[in-house]
Amino acid sequence: MRNKALIRFQLTLLVIAVALITWRMSGGELLSEGGSSFVNLKSLDDGRLYTEHFEVVANTRLKIEGVASFEDDQAASKLAVYPWIVNRTTNEVIWIAKEGSVLRDGVKALIVDSVDVEVGQYSAYYTTYGPSRSSRKGGSFMGLKPHWTNYESFWEFEISAPTGTVSRLSHVESSDHSSSALWAYQPGRQGGRESVMVHVVEDASVTIDATVALCDRRCDEVEITQLPHRDRRWSISDVETESAGGGDLNRTYSGSIELGQGVYEITYKVGGNGRSTSWTANPPLLPYEWGVKVSTETPATVRVLDPWNGAEPLVSLLEVGDSEMRIARLETDESLDIIVYSMGEMTSSTGLYDWAWIEREGESDKLWEMSYDRSNWAGGDDSNRKEMSLMRLEPGAYFIKYRTDGSHSFEGFGKRRPKNPDRWGVAVFALNADGIAEGSVRTELVRSGIVAGDVATSNESVLTGIDPSRFIARRTSVENDIDFVQNFELTEESRVMIAALGEISSGTRYDYGWIESVDKDETVWEMTYQETTPAGGDDSYRSVYTELTLPAGSYRVHFHTDSGIAYNSFGSSEPDHPEDWGIAIFWPER
Repeated sequence: MRNKALIRFQLTLLVIAVALITWRMSGGELLSEGGSSFVNLKSLDDGRLYTEHFEVVANTRLKIEGVASFEDDQAASKLAVYPWIVNRTTNEVIWIAKEGSVLRDGVKALIVDSVDVEVGQYSAYYTTYGPSRSSRKGGSFMGLKPHWTNYESFWEFEISAPTGTVSRLSHVESSDHSSSALWAYQPGRQGGRESVMVHVVEDASVTIDATVALCDRRCDEVEITQLPHRDRRWSISDVETESAGGGDLNRTYSGSIELGQGVYEITYKVGGNGRSTSWTANPPLLPYEWGVKVSTETPATVRVLDPWNGAEPLVSLLEVGDSEMRIARLETDESLDIIVYSMGEMTSSTGLYDWAWIEREGESDKLWEMSYDRSNWAGGDDSNRKEMSLMRLEPGAYFIKYRTDGSHSFEGFGKRRPKNPDRWGVAVFALNADGIAEGSVRTELVRSGIVAGDVATSNESVLTGIDPSRFIARRTSVENDIDFVQNFELTEESRVMIAALGEISSGTRYDYGWIESVDKDETVWEMTYQETTPAGGDDSYRSVYTELTLPAGSYRVHFHTDSGIAYNSFGSSEPDHPEDWGIAIFWPER
């Protein structure tokens, strides 16, 4: 009995020979008359998207040859590795290798084909990412299993055409034409999140075109929320999408939504299943369309909010250096819609190093705080973050605060600098500056300087030189195993200063202080990692120097130390001012 494998191999050769003869009789002979290949991909690796651009200068026929791969040798398996061609002038896929149009040899897919093309610009693609993130794991040791990852030595792709009909291009202009869009974003290496705020001055319609990865978990999200309450008006998860080709998660959508007057935030949150610089599975057939584009036919009624191109900010705490605490006070006699723009250093939702927040005078709770989850990449290092938010301030007084740690700031960026380094800090703009009555909004700079008593410019303690009569409560040079408690009374609403030095890590507090309201039985201020900055010596030595407005009432100040590090027990690494270990509450200098 003859060897079955040999018989199959002979039949395959016969099929290929018949296909080649058929192709030549159908017009392929024209390509041999001075024809040449202009795309010739060989020695391909898996996990790549290969791209070649070319221009057809005269209507012609392209000859296409190559080898691709099925997922495995099962009859029902689909192509895992394959090429295709896109007409960039019309944004259409004009040819693609398909299961029914290739010659199959087990896992290998043999391509012999042709396609007529018109004048225009084109892109040829060859993907070796596979159909899904998990598909690449299906191979076996030493390539013994019939699986697509074991056949990369066979992959190749060649396109040829009669001489003079085609020329190669280094790049092509996308037919996406996002320059006409209201906003367009294509995720790159950083991924994460990107957003834009738009102001709709009259009811209008916006069109959304998006190609993203959609699934139940860790995929992309595109949504439109109305500010300031972040009411969700539209989400790509709630509409019907179509396949974008490639991996099963690739989906595309094009549609419109009506928006009423107001301010909206359009957000693209990038998942972990593919982006334009690092796909995790075969990309969509129009890979350059990955991302989102928002456009409108009535640009006069819908505009992107960019406060830096408008009026001067009401508050400007910018170009902030190392170890600084800046505070501005804003008082308004009328309801005021503001845009808060902040740029700082963040690595996670708890890794806050340079950031801003807003408090209402007389209250310790933060009305707004810069957040890693709501911020966008600011360019440069991944930790450079920026955030723009819309808030409504009711009549009253507010504090805008910004704090930095001891490195990577406008004074000297220790890592790659952001795109607009002069915006390092926080600025507050009026949404409608022309509508503010004269004199109804007043601002003043409360504090601008180095945290912890100008430690960076002076060798003195923050408490040096303070008249003893200004102290409301004080316990410093605190040793181990102490629980200091002292009550004090305020007969009227008052502004007080707080200076404290202790031991706090990003996850645990060891030596720290807090203030509680006796009347309300609640904590009104506490020493946290986010509220403090490095104090010299060990990384866990943290200090705070801040101002707090408290209403009239009874208060209790605490400072706790554990049995480890404390005054007289620092070992070989002391803070810059060990005598300040503890807490002090005192009146501001008048």
